[in-house]
Amino acid sequence: QGFVSLDAYEILLLQQLAAGSSLDEMERYCRDQGVKPCSKSAIEKRLYRIRDAFEAKNLTHLVGLAKDRGVV
Repeated sequence: QGFVSLDAYEILLLQQLAAGSSLDEMERYCRDQGVKPCSKSAIEKRLYRIRDAFEAKNLTHLVGLAKDRGVV
């Protein structure tokens, strides 16, 4: 696995995922904080794009890889 570049939005989503937030909770958090995009669909698509970039098998694996790399 090579270097994966993440923007602030993607790091925020990984932090929320690592904290155990559901998609509904992430959507609500983003909306409350004025973070865009905040739709559940947009969040889900971005998480799966990050998952693919990390070559993670699932979102749980993604959190583990992100922690191993010091992202969250």
